[in-house]
Amino acid sequence: MNIAYIFSLLLTLLSCGGDDPAPSQKHTLSATPLSLNFSEIAQSSTIDINSTKEWGAYSNEDWISFTPSSSLANETKMTVTVTKNSSNSKRNGSVVIRSGDLRQTVEITQEASEVTPPDPSITAPEGYTLVWHDEFNEGTRPSATNWSYETGGGGWGNNELQHYVAGSIGSEQLASVNDGIFKIVAKKDWIYSILNTYQ
Repeated sequence: MNIAYIFSLLLTLLSCGGDDPAPSQKHTLSATPLSLNFSEIAQSSTIDINSTKEWGAYSNEDWISFTPSSSLANETKMTVTVTKNSSNSKRNGSVVIRSGDLRQTVEITQEASEVTPPDPSITAPEGYTLVWHDEFNEGTRPSATNWSYETGGGGWGNNELQHYVAGSIGSEQLASVNDGIFKIVAKKDWIYSILNTYQ
């Protein structure tokens, strides 16, 4: 009985002979390069993606876009585009490529814009960049090009008791420019009420 069982088992194993089936291919995902550096202008660069399965990509930064955003299993060139960086700060982001449980993160950096100072004769403190200035050295009132008045009263704003006026009350100038100094004068509310009554 044992000999018959062994003989039967041996015949079964021999009947399954032949070439071994090919081992299943291991899933792979790669991206090259894994970092892109851009100057401050709007521009594009490419990433080579190689995946044995379908893949997709995403980024959480609105200044980064790319195409294609997905593809079937193959070797693909993805074009990554960044918008102009108008700020004076370098920015960092990423594009994440995913396929199955695999991930590849491509780091994206973009240089800051070089801000041309509006007046090279003015020296900004170290670590700061001058982006706008008013030296208050012209006229007797603040420049209407650079400054405007918010007016209101009677609880205007956040239940405030004060009144905001457009630079003067009657003939009295409350916002003035003199010798490089911008002066704002605050007056007690009863003066505003009296002048308002007699206007």
